[in-house]
Amino acid sequence: MASRRYKRLPSSSVSYSEILNISAQSGSVVDRFEGDLGENLFDSDKGQFAVDVESWTPYANNTIAVVDDSDALNGKALAITYVDDVNGAKSGQLRDSVDLSADLTTGATYTVQVRCKVSIGGSVQIREWLSNTTLFTVTVTDYMWYIGTFVCSNATNHYLKLATMGAGEILHIDSIMLFETRIAPVLTAVSVYKDGPANTMYFDGATSKISAGIPDTLVGDKSFIIWVKGHKYSGAATYLIGNTQFALAFNTPDNLLSITSDGGGTIANDAYTLPLDIWTLIIAVRNAAGLIDFYVNGEIVYSALDTGTPAAGTDIIINSEPTSFKGLMSDVKIKDGLITAPEASQIFSSEKALYRL
Repeated sequence: MASRRYKRLPSSSVSYSEILNISAQSGSVVDRFEGDLGENLFDSDKGQFAVDVESWTPYANNTIAVVDDSDALNGKALAITYVDDVNGAKSGQLRDSVDLSADLTTGATYTVQVRCKVSIGGSVQIREWLSNTTLFTVTVTDYMWYIGTFVCSNATNHYLKLATMGAGEILHIDSIMLFETRIAPVLTAVSVYKDGPANTMYFDGATSKISAGIPDTLVGDKSFIIWVKGHKYSGAATYLIGNTQFALAFNTPDNLLSITSDGGGTIANDAYTLPLDIWTLIIAVRNAAGLIDFYVNGEIVYSALDTGTPAAGTDIIINSEPTSFKGLMSDVKIKDGLITAPEASQIFSSEKALYRL
């Protein structure tokens, strides 16, 4: 469908941070944020037990209580005492309105950090209940930080539980923290190609793609930045980057620009054709209403293309199905917020020498 026209997006004075930065400049393809942890997701002091047991409940006749503990960080700890059930106790659901500042993101990876100890040198497992994944096994009688990870399969139905408790065992939990964790991108048939001074990513036009997980659902104000050098037009649409709702693509027959933010319900089509065999910097700046300003080599080409109201998507993929892009990409970035026209120009000016422009 034809795109509707609006005035250019207003400039934003709000600072932005990078959501994604996939590059081969180091000689291998990496997300420069992989392994990074986000902010602790527990509200305020809900991951500690200074006042009450928070959302924890015991199994069967096991007991839980907040106890004084001079070795705890705040002088208090949650004590879970075995009586008759090996499962010990469980937390409330790891979801909004209980212990967290927001619901979890389905498909995202999370890191749990727990400072705890067990009496009499026992062996108590802490598991993520929904997947029944053992995060770690507590065996020490002095406080120690334990770390484990799990993948979210339901935004509102995960919680922690104990397992393998036995007679005489008391587990003390001092602090719990939960972080969303950036995973390494998954590469399929993508190789590093030296193009002049630049280390770039080569896509074969057949099966090459990069799955970056779900560092963001791509709703709200977003800016997409891609250096691209295509080698040939394919017989199918070329999806440079997207998720299940957003796509920045070039459609057949002439590789014309095509962008959607609502899963294809609204598609902005315009007569920009991606050139071949030359490095091009494309920047798409899309606001929370789905209107996009499109820049080529730092210059505005189209203003406020309507791509539909942004909907939350899952995995972000570079060269998503049908994986038909053949050529090079470099420094694929997504930023929170709206890049301004002067900033788009400055990005091109500061980076073009690397691509011999």
